[in-house]
Amino acid sequence: RTGDLLRVPNARHSLTALTDSALLLTVAKVA
Repeated sequence: RTGDLLRVPNARHSLTALTDSALLLTVAKVA
């Protein structure tokens, strides 16, 4: 869905797109 955030675990991972997609990776420091 548009605007959703996904927390990525601090470990090795992978991502598979089922359709044509754009992915924006952003790093944020959470206190």
